[in-house]
Amino acid sequence: MSFDAICSQQVKSGGYGAEYGRSLGGVISLATKRGTNKWKSGVSVIWAPDALRSDGKDVASRDPEAPGYVVFSSARKDSALEYNAYSGGPIIKDTLFFFGALTGNRDETDTFGRNSSTNFKAGKPNGIIKIDFTPNESHRLEFTGISNKKETEIIDYIRPVGATNYQTSHSGAAGKSIQTSGGDVLIGKYTGYVTDNLTVSALVGSVNDKVTKTTGARMANLDCPVVLDEGLNEVGC
Repeated sequence: MSFDAICSQQVKSGGYGAEYGRSLGGVISLATKRGTNKWKSGVSVIWAPDALRSDGKDVASRDPEAPGYVVFSSARKDSALEYNAYSGGPIIKDTLFFFGALTGNRDETDTFGRNSSTNFKAGKPNGIIKIDFTPNESHRLEFTGISNKKETEIIDYIRPVGATNYQTSHSGAAGKSIQTSGGDVLIGKYTGYVTDNLTVSALVGSVNDKVTKTTGARMANLDCPVVLDEGLNEVGC
């Protein structure tokens, strides 16, 4: 969810309502922004170029039978670009309000190993919309929709036998894969202020979250359930 869509954050250690479920030990509660009687909008851009990052450190292997590096991160490249836009205000003054936020990104990472390298690119936009309807002072209806889908393009490069190890640029045969994850959240809420001492609240929600799925070159020759270790950048059964 876009940072610009967050109004407040609370850490509740106990005494919280039923809408938080049967959790133990506490919850972190985020309240999203909502439209008011005054239109407000804004944009922001966050850029973290690779040129302004410090180089990673390499760790050489001490095993004479396996010379090279245990960790080879000096050639790693990371760049990130994030852009945000939000707007909120009245559709019908004092009655119907709208708030929406959109976040897009363009993240790219290049990793290099002994005889292979990989390029990762992620850039699927996400967003949130919130609609509040208050027909009178005693009733409020709210709808919140959040999309947090993620899509990453992965290109693996395998160098031919005999090529120089630990290269710092991509070379060799390339295989393209697509990795998708995330989903969407839908929330509906009703609040009724019956009296000064009695408030009624009802909440219903739906979460559609997809397990990470990989298609393309990484799956070409695998006939078994696949496990992807993102830390090690390896695929196995």
